[in-house]
Amino acid sequence: MTTSDTAAPASTASPAPAPGRIIGALAGVAMRTPKLTLLVAAVALLLGGAFGATLTDKLSAGGFVDPASESSRAAAVLVDEFGLTSMQMVFTVTGPDSALGGATADAGGRLADTLRTDPEVAGVLTPWDVGAHTAALVSRDRTTGAIVVSLRGSDNAAMTAAHRLAETFTGTDGAVTVAAGGPALAYYEVNHTATEDGTRAEMLTLPVSLLVLALLLRSVVAAAIPVAAGFVAIGATVGLLAGLSLTSEVSVFAVNATAAMGLALSIDYALLIIARFREYLDEGTEHTVAVVLAVGATGRAVVFSGLTLALSLLGAMFFPLQFVRSMSIAGIAVVGLSVLLALTVVPAMLVLFGHRVERRRTPDGPIEQSRLYRIARFAQRRPVAVGLVVITALVGLGLPALGMRFGLPDDRVLPADNAVHQVGDTLREDFAVQLAGTIYLAVPDLPVDRAAQVDAYAARLSALPGVTAVTGSTGTYLMGTRQGAPVAPTPGPAYLALATPYDPNSEQAQQLLAEVRAVPAPTGVLVGGLTQQNADIVDGIARGFLPALAWIIVSAYLLLFLMTGSVLLPLKAIVLNCLSLTAGFGALVWVFQEGHLGGFGTVVTGVTVCTIPIVLFASTFGLSMDYEVFLLSRFKQQWDASGRTRADNDLAVAVGTARSGRVITAAALVMVIAFSGLIFSSVAVNRMVGVGMALAIVLDATVIRLLLVPAFMRLAGTWNWWAPTRLRPLLTRFEITH
Repeated sequence: MTTSDTAAPASTASPAPAPGRIIGALAGVAMRTPKLTLLVAAVALLLGGAFGATLTDKLSAGGFVDPASESSRAAAVLVDEFGLTSMQMVFTVTGPDSALGGATADAGGRLADTLRTDPEVAGVLTPWDVGAHTAALVSRDRTTGAIVVSLRGSDNAAMTAAHRLAETFTGTDGAVTVAAGGPALAYYEVNHTATEDGTRAEMLTLPVSLLVLALLLRSVVAAAIPVAAGFVAIGATVGLLAGLSLTSEVSVFAVNATAAMGLALSIDYALLIIARFREYLDEGTEHTVAVVLAVGATGRAVVFSGLTLALSLLGAMFFPLQFVRSMSIAGIAVVGLSVLLALTVVPAMLVLFGHRVERRRTPDGPIEQSRLYRIARFAQRRPVAVGLVVITALVGLGLPALGMRFGLPDDRVLPADNAVHQVGDTLREDFAVQLAGTIYLAVPDLPVDRAAQVDAYAARLSALPGVTAVTGSTGTYLMGTRQGAPVAPTPGPAYLALATPYDPNSEQAQQLLAEVRAVPAPTGVLVGGLTQQNADIVDGIARGFLPALAWIIVSAYLLLFLMTGSVLLPLKAIVLNCLSLTAGFGALVWVFQEGHLGGFGTVVTGVTVCTIPIVLFASTFGLSMDYEVFLLSRFKQQWDASGRTRADNDLAVAVGTARSGRVITAAALVMVIAFSGLIFSSVAVNRMVGVGMALAIVLDATVIRLLLVPAFMRLAGTWNWWAPTRLRPLLTRFEITH
């Protein structure tokens, strides 16, 4: 059976349902006092901007490791008992002659002596000290020495101290050059570079969004209303995050991503209301009444959409990583803010300026002549062929995701010309031992009678292939043998540091970690270091994945089931969303992990930053459901007003696609513009998030919504709308249309 393109068109006129009590109350106050509402919004914008100005110094670039993980517990022992912190910085001292003598050694020695007197410095290691570690701190060509500085205090305090020390001591004096890098300074640079990128992005995306919407809506006023709502959203979002930073850790990446999300959502919701408002005006409705009807017709759709996205973001809380939880909390707050703005600021602006929305605009022609209607009909005429082609293409795009390898970000997320990145390259390429690859073994409590066994344990570890030396509180070991006289045993904590030539993100480092663990320990040992952190992250992601997936899928299914009254449509939405996300993940791995297309200008490390897939899945899944709510509510409105035959199902989908498709297309385009600020960021993590979100949204708004949805719903026919009879009285209470 084929779909007829000559089916009778449905009437565009439809009654608007009354909004819920809370929705009606919010919108009612805004429409009765529009000037006061906008004044309150303006004050909130100013206060948010002023409060947010203090946010930069409170942001964190870390939070990638579970605080309860083994590596975190090992780090706590090392910091508390020995002053060894993962928040280190490294100075490189380079001269024309040997680093172990002459001007280079003199400059390095003076710098080390000065650093040891700084109150924020916990410890200093140099190649001019006495000990087995000295060889590891000299470059292969013997011209550069590395000074490793351990810093005191919290991560944020260490970052600030690293910046201060770098500003004070880097530069060239005669023939000797001092440069600075290391994790603490890299995190500082990431924080400030990402913040600057975000500010520039906001200055660009707002005017571009206004221009694009003016062209799409054919009205400057109609375009200005959602952009104004987005502008308020950005200011309020920054202020909101500043408030959150007082009670919890807020990631710098959360600021950039949620600011873009707040802008995009506010514009999306405003577009939905304005589109409905214009339809009522086209039907001859008076301006003020059209505002009331538009809010009544779209209010619940906005709330359902926001609730779906918030619940999806809440799923990220199952992962024991502060970075992810920070993104989740910030995202949920921003979603709530965007919904509030849509139900207050947008109706207020429509009351004041809505009479100018229609200026120089001619009503649209018959829906059957629209391009989106014809595309939906094309997919309905060839549902099997369209479905096979699109699904095959999306699965093909997703195949590289099977090779995804997780890793921690380092200085390589910064631009290649950044001084910290360049120091990191020097340490990776010119030094035989990778300082970042050191494996730490912390013994919380070493009994005196086990000291000899720990001594033998350390000697065995030093004989492992890939371990260049073992140093620690019990002595120094090379190639299975203790160096020097034994250290007198004392009760209490102890530690061992295993020097390696491996990058902590490499497979060789993971293999060595497994071999270290295979050596029997004589007492309780905690394994730390970046290599162990990687293992802990993978374990944390594995533990949180199934609960998070179940939460996101079940909550999305229940909400869409209540909204549509259908058993099948929510399942369809979830499957198609997962399909587009899989394609997005595959493209992410193909570009940024494997380095195709030049890695979009980033430095390819062979791994995917561990938190990005989680953030993308939770946020993009919810954003896709945002569009699903808009689309399905249109389908349902058309279906409920029909004779409920198979042909009516096809017509409902085609008309709904044409009506909502224009809003979804405009909203998706604006969302891509909003995330383009992340795409053009000079910090690789932001760029990965931006590309991943933008690609998933483009796929979802085009091939999924315009082709796969009509094809699938054509094949399912009237089964699309089936639900158990006993549940129908309950479902009618949640019915929404727009």
